[in-house]
Amino acid sequence: MRQLAQYRDVTYRALLGQLPTREPRRYLYEGKRTLMLVHILRECTADERDRLGRVFSVAREQRTDRDVEWVFRLFERYASIDFARATLRQMVQAALDEFDVAHRDARPSTDRDFIRDLIPYLGNRDV
Repeated sequence: MRQLAQYRDVTYRALLGQLPTREPRRYLYEGKRTLMLVHILRECTADERDRLGRVFSVAREQRTDRDVEWVFRLFERYASIDFARATLRQMVQAALDEFDVAHRDARPSTDRDFIRDLIPYLGNRDV
């Protein structure tokens, strides 16, 4: 569950502008390898892939606002954000399924139900 929350926060909240000031693009400045970045590398043209390589081959301090905005526009063009959202939904469902298997012999309880109910909350909050 912790991984779902971390994935959601890193991938969506930061990149979709739900954090203050310069935070929305911070992960691109830092060069973090998000699912969206992996997706555009698979979907983009060879020229775009080459430029992405150049953007992320330099130190963070050398990465420009223009570079980061260009990468974010690629996310939009190739529907990488939608891809990541769909992947998160699949991860939530897989986590629910695994929880049910792992706890199928456990007695029903409010504690067990509470923990299970955290899974969709962590993955599906308004992101």
